[in-house]
Amino acid sequence: IVTWTAEWFILAPNAAVALEGFDRPPGAVVTMKYVVEHLEDEMGEWCRVEYRHMLKHVGAEDLLITNISEADREGLPAELKCDSRPFRDLGADRSRVCLLDPRAEKELSPDDEDAFDYMLFGGILGDDPPRDRTGVLRPLGCVRRQLGDRQMSTDTAVLCCHTVVSGRRPLSDIRFRDDIDVQVAEKESVHLPYRYMLDEQGDVIMSPDLMDVLRADVELDADDFELNFDDHGNDLGEADVEVYRAQRKLDAMNARVSNESD
Repeated sequence: IVTWTAEWFILAPNAAVALEGFDRPPGAVVTMKYVVEHLEDEMGEWCRVEYRHMLKHVGAEDLLITNISEADREGLPAELKCDSRPFRDLGADRSRVCLLDPRAEKELSPDDEDAFDYMLFGGILGDDPPRDRTGVLRPLGCVRRQLGDRQMSTDTAVLCCHTVVSGRRPLSDIRFRDDIDVQVAEKESVHLPYRYMLDEQGDVIMSPDLMDVLRADVELDADDFELNFDDHGNDLGEADVEVYRAQRKLDAMNARVSNESD
């Protein structure tokens, strides 16, 4: 059997979108596409970590980030396919699109690989408790599926869906762990109230880069609430604390991008 992967329909903003007309070899199999609609107002390092993690597990040929501006693509791998338009403007046959929605009635199954061409996710950093932000995609009218009764990080949801659909593995066969406490310093830990997949050794599948983000957040929180001084020892007023914290985060992000380019 020949596996066939269509080119993504990333065109100029004013170009017509055509999904038909691809030359498929006889007996070819079309691989599932995983689409993440970027819904965050700002692109933080946590988002970048999750998008890179998705890319690692799904692969560049089958992953697309939509609704993401040119500016927000800074710091993302060049091979990651991105489009500034929302998914609704890309012309996909919505009867062949599955929206992963925590409030859907039906659970995702391996059989859904034959029913859909696209798996659509909301690219959202989770809230605790969840605020149902995936609801902004329901007006698309797509068929909906869920991955269980616990909130997952977006990269975990993509990886889980990829395992079920492309890996033909029922959700009931996948091991999870809920409510992770991540040790980020000798006396500091961060609680993540989400569901994570486990690998064959029983370890949580999580991007190693996330540890750096969590450590940086803990350090910045210490700056804000304990030190309240800048790098030169100057006492920061209340209004300056947020400005200083934002600059520290930007410096940390730029340092990461520089290290990756080296």
